[in-house]
Amino acid sequence: MVESTTIQLGADDPEMVLGIVWRPGKDTLGFQVKLDDIVYTRGGGVSALPISGCGRGERFGATHICRCVRGGLCSILLRSRDLQRPTGLDPPVKSATKLAPLKTVSVCKLELNAALMGARLARFVQGALRRRFDARFFWTDSSTVRSWVRGTSSHYQVYVSHRIGEIQTMTEPGEWRYVPGRYNPADAATRSQLEEESIPPCWINGPEFLYDKEENWPIDLPWTVAKEELRAAHVHLSVTEPAFDWTAIKITARDLPALIRLKAPYDELMKRCQQESYHCELDRLKRKKPIRPTSALLQLTPILDEKGVLRLGGRLGRAKLPYDILHPPILPGRQPFARGVIQAFHESMHHAGTDFVLAHVRQHFWVTSGREAVKRVRNSCVPCRHFRPKAAIQMMADVHRARLGARQPPFTFTSVDYFGPIDVTHGRGCAKRWGALFTSLVTRAVYVEVAISLTAGDFLLVLRRFVSVYRKPAHMFSDHGTNLTGAERLLREELDRLKGDGDLEVELRALGIEWFFQPAQTPHFGGSHESMVRSVKNALYAALDSEKAVLRNPSDEILRTILFEVAGLLNTRPLTYTSSDPDDFRPLPRMIF
Repeated sequence: MVESTTIQLGADDPEMVLGIVWRPGKDTLGFQVKLDDIVYTRGGGVSALPISGCGRGERFGATHICRCVRGGLCSILLRSRDLQRPTGLDPPVKSATKLAPLKTVSVCKLELNAALMGARLARFVQGALRRRFDARFFWTDSSTVRSWVRGTSSHYQVYVSHRIGEIQTMTEPGEWRYVPGRYNPADAATRSQLEEESIPPCWINGPEFLYDKEENWPIDLPWTVAKEELRAAHVHLSVTEPAFDWTAIKITARDLPALIRLKAPYDELMKRCQQESYHCELDRLKRKKPIRPTSALLQLTPILDEKGVLRLGGRLGRAKLPYDILHPPILPGRQPFARGVIQAFHESMHHAGTDFVLAHVRQHFWVTSGREAVKRVRNSCVPCRHFRPKAAIQMMADVHRARLGARQPPFTFTSVDYFGPIDVTHGRGCAKRWGALFTSLVTRAVYVEVAISLTAGDFLLVLRRFVSVYRKPAHMFSDHGTNLTGAERLLREELDRLKGDGDLEVELRALGIEWFFQPAQTPHFGGSHESMVRSVKNALYAALDSEKAVLRNPSDEILRTILFEVAGLLNTRPLTYTSSDPDDFRPLPRMIF
């Protein structure tokens, strides 16, 4: 028989293993906490407060009382909502005070800071207790603050708006109520000295009206809009004059002399046009200030003349040219007035091309985006659309060597063509006349003369007049017309007859004309003179329409005069591209050659 023997290995003392207490006798693990050593935080202290009559499932109401005089104070009391304890009220849970800033602040703003402190304190206490609150009431004795909280924060100044917004984020506007100052216990903490008098009972026990039913509490004031600290409403009232009717301004070719000299009423129209488009630039220049870097006129370096007209600046001030040429007035390209000016130049130039019209306009006015403005005028012009239909796209051959005859006098390489017929008044009846066109293949200068008929003899007379004005061309180009071939045959026969004289052989060789004919029925071979014929017709027909308003048909002299005017007009076309840069040189016309 084996006897059981109990051996005492040691006392049942607990042992600590990694923060866990092990009791060997009971073979259990646990934790050992000393309550005397616990240091509660603010949240932990509030959560550990004993609340009288606190049963499981009991609901509470929180009362927050705010007051601010020379500072701020908030006090929180808990009131039981249990039906068996209708007057149960616990002592104040937490209070907070804050001194007013040294800077002078209105009383309403101090009251608003106290309300904000109360809202923050309520959020802190409610989060620390972790108990359900059936209702919250925020009491303040400032009717202005109560109206602010119930209003829209964006309607007030920045200082008030930010604080109202934070209060409305943490509370509801319906939770704020008004309490008279004599019932507000928070007023006791805002006094300068409390030792002189005893602490009022309402500070410890809360206001007396909280012990009563809610229907017996102080009556809340009606909601009104607080006018204090309202945000100023900026009303921008602009008084504008009625829009000027630019469509009533009609500018014709006869008005160009007065327009170029800016005589009345065009000087005022020019100022009004510039004021509508460049009022900022005009205002800064009148105050002797430079225009802004973002201005569209920065590259033009605009200046103001003594009449207040905005003119082109540029770097050509030392050139010996008239002031109006160096500094033309600036016109906005999209203004109706600028469109009327371009239209007048377009009509005076007999519906010429874009570069031609732009070059003449730029001599007197600097139109911004001038090329686009001239194109808009030409595209809207009915005669221009009629006379220049859209051409087909064709493959072009190489340029003829006669077109590249550099370093040669004008009309060395000449192309000739006829156009017409044109009805003229002859005696008591009518007669037909034709126009003979001579154009230089290098400079594209033109000479236009009236031909009585299409015979070779009349053409020789026209050729003699052309040679007497300019010079005898070395090479002539034309189509295969019978009058031209006959003239060439007569010239050849005349030269052959004169070649028998040995003294004149060298001179005749120097004065001889080498004639080139294009193939029959190939007008596209003569594009050089055909294009000039079109340009002459565009200007001629426009001039004839104005002459026919007086006479049915022009006379021979009138037709010859018109043809010379058309030739002079075409010879003033610029040789090169008209640049939009004010620092570039002006293009040279063909007439100087």
